[in-house]
Parts: sequence; C-alpha cells; structure tokens
Amino acid sequence: MYPSVPASGHVLKGTSPTQFESAFVARMGNGHVGIFERTGGMTSNDKDELEELFGPSVPQMLGSETVEKALVDDAMKGFEKDLDHNVMAILSGYMR
Repeated sequence: MYPSVPASGHVLKGTSPTQFESAFVARMGNGHVGIFERTGGMTSNDKDELEELFGPSVPQMLGSETVEKALVDDAMKGFEKDLDHNVMAILSGYMR
C-alpha cells in the first residue's frame, strides 16, 4: 500500500501481476484490504463511491484448461505418492 503507486495483482499464481492504472489498494475500517476503483458516483453521505475489483470466480477458473491441467497434475502426484506409501506399508506388514 504505497500512495501514488498503481495497484497490481495476480489473476493466476504463475502469471505476472496485472497493473490497474485507475485503481488503488485500501484498508477498510473493518480491516479488509482490497483493490478499489472510484466509480464517479457519490454515496448517500457525500463520499466517493468505490467498487472493489475481484478476480475470476472458481467456476470461471475451472473452465480454464490451464487451471484444470494444474489441478489434475497435482491430484495425480498426490495419488501416486499415497499409493506408493500404502503399497510399501502393506508389503512391510504395517497395514492389513
């Protein structure tokens, strides 16, 4: 949170950050930190109206082939590791 520095954030973990030229990072009164833009409107108590920027939803991300491939790869690695571990445990007599 640096004044006069454009806000930036990652949409996906492995991508470079996207810069939002007209947005800023702010901490709200309840402690929530987010990236916000002024909409140009005013609130009922004469303050600038703000809109928080969000990344894609989980269903949208799951529709992405890149995200789907990463999830499948991680699941397969975990499955193979657990399978190897359990086979060795059975062969060693630890599991029946």
